[in-house]
Amino acid sequence: MSAIIRTQNYAAIEQAFEDYRSELLTYLTFRTGDAADAEDIVQDTFLLLLEYEQVILPTTFKRLLFRTARNLFIDRARRRQKRNEIYSFIYDTAPHGSLATDSAVAVREITTLESQAVQAMPQQRRCVYQMVQHENVSAKEVARMLNIDYRTVSSHLYFGRRDVRMMLKAAGF
Repeated sequence: MSAIIRTQNYAAIEQAFEDYRSELLTYLTFRTGDAADAEDIVQDTFLLLLEYEQVILPTTFKRLLFRTARNLFIDRARRRQKRNEIYSFIYDTAPHGSLATDSAVAVREITTLESQAVQAMPQQRRCVYQMVQHENVSAKEVARMLNIDYRTVSSHLYFGRRDVRMMLKAAGF
């Protein structure tokens, strides 16, 4: 590679892919221990280089290539570690055995109480509450759909949630 490499010069990046892919793949396979993960990182590395907006000198290209690949590897390792910590936490704190049955019964009771509280609400409040809480529609979207003011929607949500909380509190939850 004798010319300055610009990301707009796809032919130069393609040539670099042919020149360095094998070496980069070997390096990443050693680092990851998995050829498929290594191949993914190699592809992601070259995709990033295609988006790179600065001039890449031929003398620094290989160093940039390997540094980018190493950073991608580290990012993936960190994400994997964090995900494993979360899974471990969930497993350690999740109820097991009879506690799971107790939790399931409590969820059913809470759901029933919430349904009762919602049915006791005035029609418009019930409609707003159900759309936001159960259908994942934003308050702004509910206001637009029902052709009412956003503050009215916010008020209905406040009082609807309060009604549900009071019902749950009265039942001991």
